[in-house]
Amino acid sequence: MSENTIVWAAWILGAYLVGGIPFGYLIGRMRGVDVRTVGSKNIGATNVFRTVGKKWGLVAFACDVLKGLLPTLAARRFLPEAALWVGVACVVGHMLTPYMKFKGGKGVATAFGMLLGLAPALVGCAFAVFSLVFALTHYISLGSCLAAAFLAVMVWFPVLGVRGAADLPQCVLVTLVALFVIWKHRSNIKRLATGCESKIYLFGRRRDGCAVGWKGFVIGSIAGGARGSWVGAIIGALAGDWVERRWFSARRGPAPGRASPFPADDDTLLMAYAELGVAPDAENEVVRAAYRELAKKHHPDAIRAAGGDDAAVAAADAKMARVNAAWSEIRDARGLR
Repeated sequence: MSENTIVWAAWILGAYLVGGIPFGYLIGRMRGVDVRTVGSKNIGATNVFRTVGKKWGLVAFACDVLKGLLPTLAARRFLPEAALWVGVACVVGHMLTPYMKFKGGKGVATAFGMLLGLAPALVGCAFAVFSLVFALTHYISLGSCLAAAFLAVMVWFPVLGVRGAADLPQCVLVTLVALFVIWKHRSNIKRLATGCESKIYLFGRRRDGCAVGWKGFVIGSIAGGARGSWVGAIIGALAGDWVERRWFSARRGPAPGRASPFPADDDTLLMAYAELGVAPDAENEVVRAAYRELAKKHHPDAIRAAGGDDAAVAAADAKMARVNAAWSEIRDARGLR
């Protein structure tokens, strides 16, 4: 075995082990939540965002991006010919983490980090696609799948800083990673088809008639992405949201007929409390404990361990969809993180 082969193998193995670090799970445990038993039962940043809180979800997302970005940049600096393979190893490590019996996340954030190191302009446009879909639908899973599909197609064309089909290994590997990301979202796709997928409101919902600045968010991200800059896409998205909410919404004033969905006597919120089996004036920790207990009780593994059949598992999944929706309503209403 040649020395070059050993060096390649060491880089790829190291990238796989770094990519496999389950930051979402670790952050959830730090906050007293086992993300494998709540929400979508996934260890990725989206489930952390949904079940632990927005702040911690963003921390998990940043960590997952960095574990794909930093090894790829390091490989480009010290072993350029292996950079693509190192990045792919990071993504595979996240999806099939060796630290959790090869049950990992869906790879979106880590693939995002890998591609930032390889083709930042292409990622800027993919981020714009994700932002548009997410802002219009509030489904992270749908935005992720469509952004992955965009990458799988555009990587074959010599645009946005990539060589296209002339760099066949990169085209094939990026396409395979993108398709694997979509395949890992198959449960989300089923929930989208049945209308049971949970929505996520990154900047909050409409409160007291003040509109969320989604139009500025989309315009800013597309403007930055169109210029081939992923940094511009992110900064443009956040700046556009701020301008939309702080300036135009303030000038526009409260939207007629669009009251806040979170008053104390709101029927939807009362139904959410009833779904969790707690009183509307219960302490935050009581509400959290009720949610965790229901998530544990109705987990598919618990139902199967108790001898439940496929019908019982399906019923538990339906129950958890309602419980997750209720928890999302209550968490947003109380401003929990």
